[in-house]
Amino acid sequence: MKKSLILLVLVFAAACSGKSDPAAAPASPNGEKTKQMIEEFSSAKRTAKSVSAKTSELVVVENDGSQTTYPMPKDEFYLSIAPFVEHTHNCYNHNLATCKGELANKTVHVNVKDASGKVLVDKEVQTYQNGFLDLWVPRGEKVKVKVDYDGKSSEELLTTNENDRTCVTTMKLS
Repeated sequence: MKKSLILLVLVFAAACSGKSDPAAAPASPNGEKTKQMIEEFSSAKRTAKSVSAKTSELVVVENDGSQTTYPMPKDEFYLSIAPFVEHTHNCYNHNLATCKGELANKTVHVNVKDASGKVLVDKEVQTYQNGFLDLWVPRGEKVKVKVDYDGKSSEELLTTNENDRTCVTTMKLS
């Protein structure tokens, strides 16, 4: 009985200590913290050893080896697209720390439509230093993405379901 009481007190003290799992970031219902982190890494305002964008989470491995996971928004899907003319690489889950695209710091026109033809995005976008552009689109959709650059264009139908790719390196401009 005495051992059980001591164990119960230790469990209660641990639960009330306010300490949390350092590998998990606090969840926000709309993923604003995750979106902010992605913007910081994409724009090179922040660096890390690895920053893997999966459909349900962003996994950040700092240079010291520590790791934090941020939940992706529930209703939005992250797409990072590297349009290219000559050079690309195979990719599935975008790594904001290591993936490099051909068209760094270029202005491209992006048009995104949902399956019904509704325009979700239609604007000029500056690619980041890593040659990628980032989009947030609805989850659970088929979206048609068109990128225009320097008289060339590429169009691709993408899906935004759980376990779909977040890194699009297949949009060859011609």
